Parts: sequence; C-alpha cells; structure tokens
Amino acid sequence: MSFPILSLNPTTIAEKKASNTISVEFDGGYKQTRERNTRDLKKFTVSYPTLPKADKDLILAHLDAVRGSTPFAWVHADTNITYSVRYADMPTIKADAKMPNIYAVTLKMEEV
Repeated sequence: MSFPILSLNPTTIAEKKASNTISVEFDGGYKQTRERNTRDLKKFTVSYPTLPKADKDLILAHLDAVRGSTPFAWVHADTNITYSVRYADMPTIKADAKMPNIYAVTLKMEEV
C-alpha cells in the first residue's frame, strides 16, 4: 500500500534520525552504552497548512486502511526517495472557520 496522491505538496518536512542508543547506569556512577541496532531509522513530521477537504478525507481513509501499524510507501517530496513508513501518531487536523473546507494537517511518520 502507498500514501495517497494529494493535490498539494507539503509545506514543510522535518526529518530526524531516531535515537539508536541503549544505556544502563550503575550504582558506582558508571554508564554503559551500546547501539540498539545497526540501522539508522528516520522520523518525519510532514505539514500541510492549507489542505482541501478532499485531500484531508484521503488521508483519513488511508489511516483507516493501515490502522496505524501497517507499513506503507511514502515518497519524500523534496528528495523523491521512497521510504517504508508507518504513522507514529494520529494526524493533527485543524479547521479554520474563516476558510471553510481548508485544513491544516500534520503527519508524524517513522521509518520501518
């Protein structure tokens, strides 16, 4: 499954590497750390400040289809790289009464 094709590109895409370190503190004040795994996974925060109702509905239908746990293909609009991601959190959707049927949508996704 892939992310739906929307009429607008996102305005911002924040990309962050996920923390990959495990640490244990000992009573003597020592700390032991190691890598959790060898993959560098990324987290994305994607913002659409003026999304039409039809596009918002596509995102909600997609969320219902993947239920937040099923991975899907998402294309980074800036780099054109396809990532296998899942929703890390439910989307934030804000409606502005001054602009009917226009929504600000923020998506949080994590690479799998």
